[in-house]
Amino acid sequence: MANVVNPYNFVPLEHAPSRTALDAYYTGKLLTGRLDYTLTTDTPLLIPDSAKVVKDEKIDHKRYPFFRLPDGTPAIPGSEMRGAMRAVYEAVTNSCLSVLLDSTEEPFSQRLPSTNGFKDHGLLGIDPETGKWVLYAADTVDRFILTEENYYTAMQKGHVWLNNKCYMNGQHTQLHRGGPVGWLQFNQPVSRPSNLEGRPKTYCVRLLAPKAGRPVVFRWQDNTPYRDLFNILDKSNDKATRSEAHKDLLAALKRVHDNDPKQGGLVPVWYLLADDNGTLRCYLSGASIGRVMQGRSWTEIMGNYAPCADTDALCPGCALFGTVKGKGTSGRVRFTDAEAAQYESLGNKTLPILSGPKPSAYEFYLEKPKSTYETSIGFWNYDFCSLEETKCSPDGTKQTIKKFRVYTPQPRGRKFYWHSAPRTENERSNQNATLEAMKGTFKGSVYFDRITRAQLEELAFVLTLGENTPASPRLHKIGHGKPVGYGSCKITLTGGELRTLAQQDGTLCYTTEPLPLDSLLAAHGRIDTDSTSVKSLLKIADKRSTQSKTVEYPSAKDKNGNDKIFNWFSQNRKHAKSLVTLPHPLDNNITLEPKRGPDPAPRREGFAAPPRRESYTSTPQHEDAPLCVGRVYTGRVTGIKPYGAFVDLGSRRSGLVHIREIANHFVQSVDDELQIGQTVRVRVLDIKQEGGKEKISLSIKQA
Repeated sequence: MANVVNPYNFVPLEHAPSRTALDAYYTGKLLTGRLDYTLTTDTPLLIPDSAKVVKDEKIDHKRYPFFRLPDGTPAIPGSEMRGAMRAVYEAVTNSCLSVLLDSTEEPFSQRLPSTNGFKDHGLLGIDPETGKWVLYAADTVDRFILTEENYYTAMQKGHVWLNNKCYMNGQHTQLHRGGPVGWLQFNQPVSRPSNLEGRPKTYCVRLLAPKAGRPVVFRWQDNTPYRDLFNILDKSNDKATRSEAHKDLLAALKRVHDNDPKQGGLVPVWYLLADDNGTLRCYLSGASIGRVMQGRSWTEIMGNYAPCADTDALCPGCALFGTVKGKGTSGRVRFTDAEAAQYESLGNKTLPILSGPKPSAYEFYLEKPKSTYETSIGFWNYDFCSLEETKCSPDGTKQTIKKFRVYTPQPRGRKFYWHSAPRTENERSNQNATLEAMKGTFKGSVYFDRITRAQLEELAFVLTLGENTPASPRLHKIGHGKPVGYGSCKITLTGGELRTLAQQDGTLCYTTEPLPLDSLLAAHGRIDTDSTSVKSLLKIADKRSTQSKTVEYPSAKDKNGNDKIFNWFSQNRKHAKSLVTLPHPLDNNITLEPKRGPDPAPRREGFAAPPRRESYTSTPQHEDAPLCVGRVYTGRVTGIKPYGAFVDLGSRRSGLVHIREIANHFVQSVDDELQIGQTVRVRVLDIKQEGGKEKISLSIKQA
C-alpha cells in the first residue's frame, strides 16, 4: 500500500496583511508598459469553452472543446491568467484572500462525522407567550424498528409504511391505533440495516413527545433556528428519491413557522449544546449525522485576511489587481489572451469526478484546536470542537464524557495544488466531464499602467516563480483538472517595453524603450523569500517535491470492495487520538498514512507518472538476488553526467538512466531534473555483460 500526497495543500497565513491607502502606494516615479511571456505546458492543459459544450442527453454527460479564438487558434483567456497570477501574488505579498467561499452569499454548512453526530433529539416550536423560537426536551413515546426482514416493505421512497399507511418525517401523528400522539423522526438517508459481526443491526423510527412539564432546552431571541434549519434542509433536498425525508421535514418546519394547526406547533430536530465561555449555544440538524449551520461567515473565519473593502486600507494584491468591495478600485494590470504559438491537440480526456472545495474536511482545512481542558480533541469545525474526557469510577471502570466547546478556528491558509501526472477515467457519467486537452507553447502579454518599480519586480517574480528559465521545475497550475494533474506549465519572460507619455508641440504622444529583464528579475520588491509562506508556495510549485510520489485523494474500500474517498475520511475520523491531519508543505514527509486496501488504478499520462505500489519491488538485499528486466525498483541517484544519471540499486549494483529516459518531456540538462542523493523509482530496461562488467539500463519515465 502506498502513501499518497493529497492533491492540494495550503500556504500558511503568517501575520495580518499590511494595508495602506491607495494613494500611498503610488508615489514617486511610476511605470507604464508591457511584459511579454511564453507559457510552455508540462502536463496537458484543459481550458474548456463552456459556450460550445456538447451534452450527451442519454447519460447527461458534458464534453467541452478547448477554448479557441474566432480564427480557431487555441488560447488561454486573459481572465484565466489573471486569476491564477493574482492568487500567487497574494500569497507572496501576504495580501488578503480576494475570493472567499461565501462570496455568492450561500450559507455555509457541513455534515458532522458519525462519531461526533447529534445524540439528543428535541422538539422545536414557537413559544405562544413570547412568540420566540424555543427547543423543548423530548422523549420517545413510541417506535418502529426496521430490520433486515422488513426494510424493503417499511421504507419506500423516503417514507415509512406501517399497516398500509404512509408516514412522513416530521409528521404529527400516531404509529398505532390507541397509541400516543407525537412527532415522527427518522434520519435521512436511511440505509438498509445489515448484520455486523453476527449481531443484527436495526434502525429506529421514533415518535417524539415533549417531556413531562415541557422543560425548555434553549430559547432564541431571533429567527436563527428557523433560518439555519431551513437552509440545511433545503440544501439536502434535491431531486433524488432518498431526499424525500428531508423534503417532508422541511415542509413540517414551514407549517410550524406559518402556525398551521395540522402540524401541532412542533417539529422534531436533533441538537447539541456547546459552551461559549460560559454561555450555551445551540446547533440544530434534521438528522443525527446531519448538516449543521456554521455560526460564522467566511469573512469572520478569515478575519484580517477577508477581502479589502476600503480604498483607504488596501493590501498589496488589491492595490495592484483592484477590488470590487466597498467603493472599489480598478486594477493596474491587464492580461491579454495567451495565443498558441505551437500546439498539439491530445484529443478528449474524461476526468475523474471533480467537485468544488470541501471545507467539511476539517482535518485538512483547519489547524487542530488546542484544548485548555484535561481532554482530547475528537472533532472540530469552524464553530465548535468536541472534547473527550475519560474518567475512572471507584470500581475501576472508565467512562468517556463528551462535550462541545465554541472556539476560534485557525484556517490552514491559501489553497494550491501539487504537480503530478494526469489521470483519466474510462467511464463517462453525469458526475464527470470530458475535455479537450492541449499541449504546446502559448504567448501572451501583461500590460501595466502607472505602477511602482517594486510592484513590477514582484509581478516578474510571480510570473516566473523566481526562475526565468524554461527548464525550471517551478511551475504554475492553470485551467481545469488541477487535482488530477492537468495544467502544469512554465512561464518565462521574453521581453517587454516601458512607455513614457510626453507632449510635443501640443500633441500628446508616447515613446518606448526596451525593458531590461536582467535587472528586473534580480530584484524581488517586497517579497520575503525566507518567509514560511513563500517557501511553502515555492515547494508546492516545484514539481520535484512530489517526484516518485503518488498524488491523489486518499481512499479506502467500501463493503463492496470499491475505493471511495468518503470511506477514508470516515475511517480516519473514528479514532480521534490517531486522526491523520494534512501535513504542512514544509514538512519532511508530505504524505498521508497508508491507504486501506490496494491503490486505485486510473490510467496515467504525461511526465514521470508514479507507478502503483504493487508493481514496486524492494531493492535486493543479497548479492545473488537477480534483477529482472521490466520490474520496478527503488534506488538513489549517485552520479550525474551530461548524458544521464547513475542510480544505486543496492548490493553494489548500479545502472544508468539515459537523459532520454528521465521524463516524457524534453530534458535540456540532467541537473534540472535530478539531484545527487535523490530517491527515485526506476524500471530495468536491459541487463547485459560487456568486458566482464554488468551494464544495467534504467528508466524513470517508464516507471
